[in-house]
Amino acid sequence: MKNVYYLFIMIGLLATSCSNNEIDEISKLTDKQNISFITLRDKAVTRAANDQSSPYAVFAQIKGASTWYINNLVISESGEYTSNYYWPGSSTEISFYAFAPASGNGVSVTDTTAATPAIDITFTVPTKADIDFTVATPYVTAKTSTGVVPLTFNHMLSKIIVTAQLSESLLNQHYELSSGYTASFTVPNSVGTINVASTTPSLTPATTATSADYQDSLTYYILPQEFTPNTTNWDSETGSDITTNGDCYIALSNITITNDGVTIFPSTTGVIGKLKAYYFETGDIENNTFLAGKQYNLIFTITDMAYDSNDQPVFNGQISFTSEVVDWTTTDDAAVDVDINQPNG
Repeated sequence: MKNVYYLFIMIGLLATSCSNNEIDEISKLTDKQNISFITLRDKAVTRAANDQSSPYAVFAQIKGASTWYINNLVISESGEYTSNYYWPGSSTEISFYAFAPASGNGVSVTDTTAATPAIDITFTVPTKADIDFTVATPYVTAKTSTGVVPLTFNHMLSKIIVTAQLSESLLNQHYELSSGYTASFTVPNSVGTINVASTTPSLTPATTATSADYQDSLTYYILPQEFTPNTTNWDSETGSDITTNGDCYIALSNITITNDGVTIFPSTTGVIGKLKAYYFETGDIENNTFLAGKQYNLIFTITDMAYDSNDQPVFNGQISFTSEVVDWTTTDDAAVDVDINQPNG
């Protein structure tokens, strides 16, 4: 389910930091009060503007002004900030903008022009792809000193969660997959730009793509983007299929598979168990495009036909099958269906 974050800006006789019970004080607000900040996540009061509860930045512009009314006010992960701001006290239109993280972690603010308005950011997915970049839907109001101003934080990235499992046939033969495995994830682009003050903020991938290879995790936050899928075409001259690898792929690592307590893979002690990389094909992801605000649960099933990173069979002949001979009858009730996976390696 897509998570949405709500930031509520409240006006009241408040100190420089806020507490959850301030929501109950809305009806007591009077004119010319300071603007305070409370975040709501899935309608529950928290101080989290993104998955990591990063500090977030707030801007505000009075219509027609050439300078910011609130200029890059940073709210800490605990909800604290150092400067107070007040409603203008007239029916002047005022717009609010916000994003998280406030700085660093891939965020580079390249321009902040109040008159336009523009808050231009270049976002580079961090090396570990472990930061959730969120931007609030711009909120415009003519309220002067009372009421609650809601800002809805939206995910600008795509979230990837990787899990692995053994096929049912392997489980039935007492094979087990140990915990602690990880995945590497390679994508064609990792840099995008956004104007936080636009009507509908969204990340635009950089024209010159910068590929990235993320390592040693099972959860990644990646740039929304289109990728080139793996393709296989028949070559009439060679009489065989020719595969062209795409530019988006994933590989499981730190894999340990045992059978009745005996380690089967990796077969050599001290070697990291790596499986053959999987290149995304057409149909795996709709329109070959990862979308902003979507979570993709990638579930990998390891079968008896799995190959390692050296293109060698994982089970190397350890798997055996038994058969049973019974009287051949013509009744349907006596028929037994046996599913067999044809090895292709």
